[in-house]
Amino acid sequence: MEDNHEKMKNIGSVISHFETEKSCDIVIVSDIISAKKELRNIQYDLFILDIQVPNRFDSEIIIDGGIRLLKEIKGNVRNNIPANIICLTAHTESFQDATNIFENNLVKIIKYDETSTNWEKSLSSSINDIFQYKEGLDKRKKDQFEYHLAIICALEKVELESIKNTASTWEVLKLPNDNQYYYKFSFNQGERIIKGIAAAANQMGMPATTTLSMKIQFHFKPNYLVMTGIAAGVYNKVDLGDVLVPDPSWDYGNGKYVKIDGVQTFLQDPIQIRIDDDVRAILNEISKDNVLLDKIRTSWTLPKPQSVLKIHIGPVGSGSAVLADGTIIESIKKQNRKLLGVDMEVYGLYYAMKNSLHPHPKVFALKSVCDFADHEKSDDFQHYAAYTSIQILKEISLNYLEYDPILSI
Repeated sequence: MEDNHEKMKNIGSVISHFETEKSCDIVIVSDIISAKKELRNIQYDLFILDIQVPNRFDSEIIIDGGIRLLKEIKGNVRNNIPANIICLTAHTESFQDATNIFENNLVKIIKYDETSTNWEKSLSSSINDIFQYKEGLDKRKKDQFEYHLAIICALEKVELESIKNTASTWEVLKLPNDNQYYYKFSFNQGERIIKGIAAAANQMGMPATTTLSMKIQFHFKPNYLVMTGIAAGVYNKVDLGDVLVPDPSWDYGNGKYVKIDGVQTFLQDPIQIRIDDDVRAILNEISKDNVLLDKIRTSWTLPKPQSVLKIHIGPVGSGSAVLADGTIIESIKKQNRKLLGVDMEVYGLYYAMKNSLHPHPKVFALKSVCDFADHEKSDDFQHYAAYTSIQILKEISLNYLEYDPILSI
């Protein structure tokens, strides 16, 4: 904001060195009203202003017009306060007034003197510092993780409650323009703290899980993205309460229907996704820790299955409907004879992260068996199953997983 044409030309000469190299956009106004309009519409990285400026381009100069404007924009939430502000004045009295008012309020004051190059060096240095900070911050945000761990689940009442009950701390987080509620949490053990984010999908199924997975990856950039909760197991292969690690996962409904000899036939096309080899090795190691597994089982004081707690790593198919018919399980076994269970979400999680933006989080799921997807299906052990899956994840996250450095700004 500058009403003196010659001074504006000299300032422009300094800025022009950055304009082509850094590809910056510059807007010039000559009065307070025009500046207010710009600041209401755009969040600027830098606002350079004169102090003695008119309210309108055709009105008298206001000796402290720039100072009045800064006080107003800092006190009005309707304005987008610029990230950086530089007062550039040729008047000694205005320079001193601005220094007295703003020197401790993140506003830089530069004395303009067309007979010297000192102001040019100071302005150029300040602009260069801003660009370096922005470039460094953009790179860090692009390439660096922000959370150790993110957890998603499909059921708020059973699965998300279990996450909250297990966390050392948690708080609600609501982001602008997003209808999803997120929960910042931590797992604490001595001095070790795992920083996490958790959320429950708005409904069950792969589409909702895929959407939530990509939103979490975009907003929070976790090292690991994990799904916990409940699933159906294959009878005689797993027991109630056992934790399944889907590896691989696939959509057992993927394929097409055709007529063969007049009979409608479903041609299966199970595209499988595996988990990271390092993660699988960690999960395989913890599956052998019978002392830990027994400790988790016995710490649950409500009714629970009679079988010992085990972790199974193997094929788990995902589909779009709740199953309560054992014959369907048998048909899914034809896609993978080692099938351990079925759920409605995990393939959506795996697919989302396989095709996500960088940095990619490592992804896996811990789904505990609460029924066998048959006519005897019940909800008796849902809470226990949700509990076992999140307890194992807490142990893994605190004592087994290795994390890349996370962003702290």
